[in-house]
Amino acid sequence: MINGATITGTAKDATGIYATDGTATNNGTISMTAEKAKGLVTDKAGTTTGTIINNGTVSVTGTESVGAAALDGNYKLLATGSISASGLSGITLYSGGTTGGTINATGGTIDATDGAINVYSDKGTINFNGATINTGASSLAFMKGGGAVNFNSPTTANIATNGTAFSIFHLLYHLYLLAQLIHHF
Repeated sequence: MINGATITGTAKDATGIYATDGTATNNGTISMTAEKAKGLVTDKAGTTTGTIINNGTVSVTGTESVGAAALDGNYKLLATGSISASGLSGITLYSGGTTGGTINATGGTIDATDGAINVYSDKGTINFNGATINTGASSLAFMKGGGAVNFNSPTTANIATNGTAFSIFHLLYHLYLLAQLIHHF
């Protein structure tokens, strides 16, 4: 499937393109403006996985919205593509799901603003090969859970004033629990 048009979603949990088998290519514009909306999702159906190639523009705005998620499939952001997330706990690039998928960002622009996270690898792998990552105020550039984030070639990260570069989730969670324990005494 090749998308060269504009896809717009305004309903909670709406998804622009969802691939479980074969390859879907976005050459158009996907704009999702709702809570938990998703721009691009790759997943697994039985033993087959989907692949999404993004040459276009994807933007999601809303609490817990996700620009691109590789649950058990593959996602490729090419040099001409851009993807952005805006809103509290939104995520621009996410690898997770049951076993985690793979995201290959070869060039392109990845933006997070208004409390969103640029890159979260919960499971699976996110590979950077020359992308540009822009992190706005009150936003986070990189968050690592149990997955991997690899920088295979120079990648530019621009962090705005009051933006944060890195977070290792498990460490922060344990610090939070320690702070709660100390607060009770």
